[in-house]
Amino acid sequence: MISNKAILTVALQIHSVEARHASEVRRLRGNLTNAPPHQGWITLNETDIPGTVASYAGEENVVQGGMDVTKIGFVAEDVAEAFDEPLTKDAVLKIASPFIAAV
Repeated sequence: MISNKAILTVALQIHSVEARHASEVRRLRGNLTNAPPHQGWITLNETDIPGTVASYAGEENVVQGGMDVTKIGFVAEDVAEAFDEPLTKDAVLKIASPFIAAV
């Protein structure tokens, strides 16, 4: 995909739109149930939505650039919210598989 700039461009456009969708769903869900979190981002790996554990795996990461950022005075929740973790192909397939229909 990286070698084909046209496909890469479309993939990145889809990725950004899906990220906004996920954020809005989390925000709306919190507001509708009057339960935290009311923000659209993930705090640590906390979820009470059945079937979403794979989507939240790794979100508790506080190590950036090989350094535990909480050791220099930042709160774990803030650090975890500030960065997105890279996912392996297997992790992505685990998250996306409920939405993929085999033809």
